[in-house]
Amino acid sequence: MSVHQTNIQAFSIYMKILYPFAHWLLTVLLSPLMSNLLFCMVYQSPLRLTTFFELYPATIIFIFIFSTPTFLCYLVLFFLLKKYPLPILVAKLCLNATAIIGILITWFYVDLFSGYHQLAGIIISTLLIGFLLKLEKNPANSAHTED
Repeated sequence: MSVHQTNIQAFSIYMKILYPFAHWLLTVLLSPLMSNLLFCMVYQSPLRLTTFFELYPATIIFIFIFSTPTFLCYLVLFFLLKKYPLPILVAKLCLNATAIIGILITWFYVDLFSGYHQLAGIIISTLLIGFLLKLEKNPANSAHTED
């Protein structure tokens, strides 16, 4: 096996494990931005951007802490789905549904009824990131195509 093939194989294994972590991290980082953009569009208030940048680090920490249980469920489901010959789209739908259910449970548990633009921003960013990230097929499921 050549060095090039070894690098490709190592990258492929890395990408198969990286997907849930990338989805979680990108959602945590981008959902406050998406929520703020929705707020600015709905309420036509661009002045909120200054407070957004001041509160962004605290918001990231808050989202990171409260999304950990959902991420653990997502991670377990990710590795369970890899054992079965499912099409990539079905796997992504299951994973995104798990993430959204976890978001809703956390949202209502923490009682964040202050603004539904925040909830919508988190859900929209979760769906966009979940479907835009490349989920590689399991070698055991070679009959299915990659997304």
